[in-house]
Amino acid sequence: MKRVLDRRRADGASGRKAQAVCVVLRDYIRKHCKEGDALMPVRRLTKELGSSITTVGGALRQLHLAGLLEVNHGERTRVTALALKTRVGILTSANLAHPNASEYGRHLVCALLEALQGAGFEVALYCGLNAPWACTTENVPWNFLNDARCGTVDAVVVTGNHGTAGLGLCESLGIPVIGILEDYPAFVSFDGPGMVRSGIRALLEAGCRRVAMIAWDAGMAAMAKEALRRKGLATVPEWFRTQVHPLIPDAGYRLLGEVWDAHGEKPDGLLIADDAYAPGVARAIRERGIAVPAKLKVAALGNKGLGFDWPFPVTVLENDPVKQARNLVEVLQVRLGMREGSVKRILKCSTNKEPKR
Repeated sequence: MKRVLDRRRADGASGRKAQAVCVVLRDYIRKHCKEGDALMPVRRLTKELGSSITTVGGALRQLHLAGLLEVNHGERTRVTALALKTRVGILTSANLAHPNASEYGRHLVCALLEALQGAGFEVALYCGLNAPWACTTENVPWNFLNDARCGTVDAVVVTGNHGTAGLGLCESLGIPVIGILEDYPAFVSFDGPGMVRSGIRALLEAGCRRVAMIAWDAGMAAMAKEALRRKGLATVPEWFRTQVHPLIPDAGYRLLGEVWDAHGEKPDGLLIADDAYAPGVARAIRERGIAVPAKLKVAALGNKGLGFDWPFPVTVLENDPVKQARNLVEVLQVRLGMREGSVKRILKCSTNKEPKR
């Protein structure tokens, strides 16, 4: 154990001795112990690790607080069943308790919890305090940083954006990370390009020739413009509104107004690339008296189980968060060597071309 601890100290620039001892002890427990086994006495552990009683005691307290050890006064410290299970962290930077938090984000986290527990994993949820529309990615929950350094997290599923502070740490400690964005080495994402193609196709088949788009991702807007150009249709720059976070209150309401007031000529088709814009867009359309589908036809991204109740016919492009969660778990099992397969997966969104009434 001492050789492993010395290597762990050499690899870690932080010098957090108790956390390094935690990692070595947990690895030892998994390789050599079963539920209910007693650990060797603290003094012997101290000698084996070449560390101090204070450091080893701090590590044992960390593992006890994590539920991996059972400590009773006057008795030997024993290994719990939890210590032998693979523990997966669900990491999100946004505050899921915020009243404007993403319903998709909440739904995905709940589906992940169910899918991970159903696959036999122990699960820990690490929730940030960022406002839903905050662009910062460096505010990583402190309890996640602590658990990662203590070795009590075996893998991480990231359900939003995160910066180098958290992911760099995982990489340095060899903790596998799976995300919902293509930025990650392993990911499961809805098919944005496919959604854009399906939406443009649905609008063109409905007879639209002047198409507008509301999206958070400028790259998706660029795809839509290119798809329209290939059909020989002109695009009006002011009709493509991006970079306004969909969870900002009234974002959809504001963007629809900007699109509609940009020119005397009005679009006859609208593609909405995030379901969070939907309530604001629908309210703006109704207040302005825009007849749908007579004057304007609408195609919009939706999430299965979270369908917005549109007050007029809309072509819905549907993503399934429950299926996405299950596929994330499959990718995680591949990364952990529990099953064979590719670690890169893209979840295709299904298209419902029948207007939702």
